[in-house]
Amino acid sequence: MNQFIKGIITFSLKNRLMVFLGTLLIIAWGVQSFLNTPIEAFPDVINTRVVIITQWPGRSAEELEKFVTIPIETEMNVVPSKTSLRSISLFGLSVVTLFFEDEVDDFRARQMVSNQLVNVSLPAGADPEIQPPSGPTGEIYRYTLEGTGKTVRDLKEVQDWVIDKRLKAVQGIADVISFGGEVKIYEVTIDPNRLIAYDFGANDVFTAVQVNNGNVGGDVVERGSQAFLVRGIGLVNSIDDIENIIIKNINGAPIRVKDVASVNESFKPRLGKVGRGDETDVVEGIVLLRKGENPSQVLKDLNTTIFDLNDRVLPDGIKIKVFYDRTTLVNLTTHTVMDNLIVGMLLVTFILSVFLLAAEKRVGALGVEACEGEAVRRELFRRRADAAARTVSSRSIADSSRKPRTPTEGLLMISTAPFSRARIAASVVGPVREEQITTGIGFSAITLRKKVMPSMFGISRSKRITSGRNFFIF
Repeated sequence: MNQFIKGIITFSLKNRLMVFLGTLLIIAWGVQSFLNTPIEAFPDVINTRVVIITQWPGRSAEELEKFVTIPIETEMNVVPSKTSLRSISLFGLSVVTLFFEDEVDDFRARQMVSNQLVNVSLPAGADPEIQPPSGPTGEIYRYTLEGTGKTVRDLKEVQDWVIDKRLKAVQGIADVISFGGEVKIYEVTIDPNRLIAYDFGANDVFTAVQVNNGNVGGDVVERGSQAFLVRGIGLVNSIDDIENIIIKNINGAPIRVKDVASVNESFKPRLGKVGRGDETDVVEGIVLLRKGENPSQVLKDLNTTIFDLNDRVLPDGIKIKVFYDRTTLVNLTTHTVMDNLIVGMLLVTFILSVFLLAAEKRVGALGVEACEGEAVRRELFRRRADAAARTVSSRSIADSSRKPRTPTEGLLMISTAPFSRARIAASVVGPVREEQITTGIGFSAITLRKKVMPSMFGISRSKRITSGRNFFIF
């Protein structure tokens, strides 16, 4: 491992330009990755799900549960890879929700549900549909429509026929939901007295209006070198068209709708209203994000479309007023996260710098103290060694006339411990004629050199013995 690290350091020092260019490349790559990373303030962590919504107007919750919800649940039980199935039945509305395992993607789940949904037999007027693939946190945009001199019915018409299709064309948008306003309809109000006078029923009027509201395709009629397309135009476009629909001929006299009923412009029954600020009745739009899309890019494209609608598409006097844009939340979240990261990095850098500087000063102080202590120990060892040598010499001269030399003469034992004060114990057995002791003390070893006169081996020699704790010199 040490050789590998040394090789990296050596290569970096020899190829400084290459290392510098590589560092710049890595920095540019990191910046590019950071800029292209999708940032979501409210990530959608819910499992894959499919929601089936069925409307059956005018029916009670019990009827919805019996004729709509239970048949759909029975057929959906055979869908593979689902984890749970939930349902709720309300007045005129049935909602069935299927949850799938993590490895099942939205496209596959919706495809499996669609394949099974065609096998469900529902009563007439019950139209099931699958909700767009959006999660519970998919609301990324909210707005209202404002128009000078425009009614909520006019604003609702613009919302349904102009704005809705333009916003759904933005890449990443799952659906646009509209609230508030009035949905325009043509209302036929039957006079019961006139109806009885002509011996008609309400169903006769309904059937006449339904049959006469539509175009009929014909064939091609060739006349010489020309061909003419034949069509029957019967689609109503105004109140007059509805009033002139013929219900029945009585004795050659046509009885029209206006003879038994009055026709006027009205709106569907309202189930609620939307207010904003001081305005008590406005039209609101909610934009849903498709699951798995990049919200930052979708919001950027959506704002561009909204600006284009306000600038050149919408009628004069009608504007889209945005009051919720997740771009602000994403920017605020990003700013908060970046501030926390920067403060965290600065704090860690400061703490490490304080500890490293303190450690450096401590190491320096220890080094100076070690040098001073080494000098003191060296001098102390030298003085004690000299005293021991003088003692050995005097004792050797005094005993030389009395005692013969023995094989153990000149034995000097010095015992010391590393990283501690020098401790010397000298023991001499037998006379020593001449000696010199030089020593050097390090952190882990002491080196002694002793010159000894000819002894039991009959030769003159110089021995160098290094050890960390005990020294025996002959």
